[in-house]
Amino acid sequence: MKLLKMCRAFAASRPLRKLPFIPCLSLTSQSLIKNDLSLNNLLLDVFAERIVNTSSRASYQQLHTTEHTLSQLLEVKSREMEISKEDMAAYLGITVRSLNRALKELQENNSEE
Repeated sequence: MKLLKMCRAFAASRPLRKLPFIPCLSLTSQSLIKNDLSLNNLLLDVFAERIVNTSSRASYQQLHTTEHTLSQLLEVKSREMEISKEDMAAYLGITVRSLNRALKELQENNSEE
C-alpha cells in the first residue's frame, strides 16, 4: 500500500509527456523499471526501507514475549488506529488462534489484578 502511494506521488510529480501513438506497443512495468532510473531508485529505496523495518520488528519480537508486544500494540490501537485481529496476528508473526489465546490470557491477568 505504501509503495502504491509512493509510486502515485512519483507519477504525479512528473510532467506529462505526450507519447506518439504506435500500434501494438505497450509500455510495460518491466520496461518502465529498466528505462526510468528515478523510478528504479524510488523502488529500491522503498524496498530497502521495508527490509530494515521488517528486520527491526523481527529482532524486537525475538527479544520480547508475544504478551509484551501485544499489550503495547493494544495500547497504540486504543489511541491511534483501528486494526483487525488478522492484521494484529500478522504483525506479531502468530496465528489468529494464538492471538485469541494471548488476548484471553491478558484479559485474565488484568481481571486478577
